[in-house]
Amino acid sequence: MRLTSKERIIHNLDGIKRIVFDIDGTLKLPGIPMKPAMIELFNRLTELVPVSLATARTVLSVRRFLRKNGLRMNCPVICFNGRTVYDYGQGRSLYEASIDMKDVRLIQEACSRSGDIIFEQGESAYATSEAGACLYAEDWKIGREAVRVIGGELPPAPPVTIVLMPGQTDMLERLEKIMPEVSSSLIVAKQRTTDWYEVKRGGITKAVGLQALCRAAGESPGQCLVFGDEENDCEMFEIAGLSVAVNQANEKLIALADAYCEHDMEELLDRIASQMTMTIGRPHNGLDIGNRG
Repeated sequence: MRLTSKERIIHNLDGIKRIVFDIDGTLKLPGIPMKPAMIELFNRLTELVPVSLATARTVLSVRRFLRKNGLRMNCPVICFNGRTVYDYGQGRSLYEASIDMKDVRLIQEACSRSGDIIFEQGESAYATSEAGACLYAEDWKIGREAVRVIGGELPPAPPVTIVLMPGQTDMLERLEKIMPEVSSSLIVAKQRTTDWYEVKRGGITKAVGLQALCRAAGESPGQCLVFGDEENDCEMFEIAGLSVAVNQANEKLIALADAYCEHDMEELLDRIASQMTMTIGRPHNGLDIGNRG
């Protein structure tokens, strides 16, 4: 009998050593609290296998998400769309696609008089003004105390992203003038949900973060089962051993996926947990970020 795509997932779990979830649109739908059943399934899986997250969110925002929902996190997370792999247990980044401090200085000198700037790095965020710090903290809902105001100083470590909040129309013009002087690896992109812009290294995707995470763990992406819903998950799906597109997934992603769960992701996760319970002899000890202070 020919197996359906979901059954193929269940029947090919033997080689899977890690499960990786996107957050927004996958674990949590927009504007809706995370379902209690999903929280229970997530925490159940962390007792069986290493579970990671791969998200566009910042490290600070992911920590808040874990605590708010009472999620146990048992291994590092991939943040900033692959630009950082962060280990909450060790309190440090295992990988960062950071920006050279020479370029940071050029960008700050050119743009700081035309708006606010945020430097993102690991669990740290640095703002050039109090107003910028408040806007950034409100946008990510991380608490104002999480953002340090440094004025005209450089951040203490190379950031992975420079967020530009134009206060005047000439900020982008000033940035454009100096771009020939900075590293050719840097790109400028407008954020999807705000009028802000990001300066970051180009060519970095969630797949890069997954490869870095697997290197640190002595694994390969082919030993990962990944879940996602958007186009920024495509590169990760291409290198993972098994992949599942969920909810209102991007059509390109569905075409790459080994299975598609439009409405029944929880049922599939329950079957995965049950199968792993039968085949794995001991539980995997998790780091309980959700209940930490």
